[in-house]
Amino acid sequence: MYGKENSPDDSDALAMLAGFKSKIDVHAFEARPDKAEGLMTEALRRNSTAAHAAKRLHVHAMGAADVAGQLRFANCGGATNWMLVNPGSEPPKGCHVKYEVPVSSLDEMARAGVLKGRRLVYVKVDVEGSEMSVAKGMRALLSRQEVDLLSFEYAKNWNIPMFIDAQRGNHRRINASMLEAFYTDPAQTERTLESFQSMMSSLGYDTYLLHGGPATQPQASLTHTDGPHNTAWRTTLVPVYAPFFDRTVFEICLRRHHFKQQWCWNDLLVVRRSN
Repeated sequence: MYGKENSPDDSDALAMLAGFKSKIDVHAFEARPDKAEGLMTEALRRNSTAAHAAKRLHVHAMGAADVAGQLRFANCGGATNWMLVNPGSEPPKGCHVKYEVPVSSLDEMARAGVLKGRRLVYVKVDVEGSEMSVAKGMRALLSRQEVDLLSFEYAKNWNIPMFIDAQRGNHRRINASMLEAFYTDPAQTERTLESFQSMMSSLGYDTYLLHGGPATQPQASLTHTDGPHNTAWRTTLVPVYAPFFDRTVFEICLRRHHFKQQWCWNDLLVVRRSN
């Protein structure tokens, strides 16, 4: 949580609590201890969430991954530019380790009863490059079809050697031989969109590239489906699961020059099949 209420950087956890009130439990993972404490304080302060925060909001001062343990949390400049540094790795140039945080998997938390044995309506994963680890840490939940919707940030930190290092000074272009080398290296291909959507598909989930933005035409009256700040909103979903997936088109962090992007940030929506 970095912004004020109703700002673009507001807490998703508090926005969902304000919208659903007593109908759901909200579990928020916040690896920074000060932010975890501030999240609950803010929930108890706001008129929109105060009545439900104590019972319905569960703030976990930790991170989510595929196994329990400790991970280092690095700042890469600015208030919002953080990343998790995997064991045995060093942060990229310009990033500095600030915290060491406990992590656990969602499967383990479900086994321990922390999630109260309830279905997960929506899981949002935005963890600066460790999205694949979080997904692997909820295989059991997904295999039992206990999650309906998920969203993941798909960005440059998914695979730093492939999405950043190989394209630095190369006008963001990856030639055919470089591409082939990446796709024959299991350590690299595991952290691609192709591998991610394939894993999700095998568990019964379909993956889409997700884009949202203001509608081009004004709307006479606004409803609960409209976007932030009472703005008419439209969403585009592009299927990237088999049989639609084409690595030469949809592996967009490898094809940034097609989109004239210096960096690569996009979102994925993962939907339980036949939802």
